[in-house]
Amino acid sequence: MPTARTIITGALRSLGVVAAEEPLTAVMATDGLELLQALLDSYSLERLTIYHLPATSLPLAPGVGSYTWGLGGAIQTERPVQLGSMAQVTQAGEDFAYPVEVLDQQRWGQLATKTAPGMPGALYYAPSYPLGVLHLFAVPTVPWTLTVYPWRVLAGFTALDTEVGFPPGYERLLRAGLTVEAAPEYGKEPTGTQMAILMEAKANVKRVNVVVPEASVDRALWPTLVGGDLRNWSP
Repeated sequence: MPTARTIITGALRSLGVVAAEEPLTAVMATDGLELLQALLDSYSLERLTIYHLPATSLPLAPGVGSYTWGLGGAIQTERPVQLGSMAQVTQAGEDFAYPVEVLDQQRWGQLATKTAPGMPGALYYAPSYPLGVLHLFAVPTVPWTLTVYPWRVLAGFTALDTEVGFPPGYERLLRAGLTVEAAPEYGKEPTGTQMAILMEAKANVKRVNVVVPEASVDRALWPTLVGGDLRNWSP
């Protein structure tokens, strides 16, 4: 597993700032760690550089239509950057999960009423800062459990020599990204080769993280699609 020091050292060697076997100076190490953290923070804004969206279950109370999210908010976990496109609600004692549509700001704003009571069938997450806000439609009248898939900030390096585990491809991406990020600090211009390596490394990571949506058809359209006779339909 990589450490911040190994990634910083590799990046500065690529730039010709340090020679082979030459140790980092304290200033190089400190500045490199700050740049590496900033790089990870930036990659956390790109859906396809995030390798895992953990399922997160949230209890919904009757009569509550919105929740602040973040440390100090109603939901006391790290504020998400965004939410994944899937969500569902369940009730205690039931095996069935009801899908919940994840709306963007425009579609949320187009809802004529946002306080109607009922089973939550849609949600909108506003990534305000320092607390995000999770809005529900409709407002539940009984307890539900909502499962969402938040974008989490990519795990960072808390110290220079602490190992941090990443999936395959990320060490190369971080080293290539830091090479380009650190170049101006040392009066360097990234070469075409260094830029190409970064583009290839990021493309490889994104290719693995992409999720291809399944095509679906509204059940109400089945008779029309199969000539009005469901006996002719097959999955």
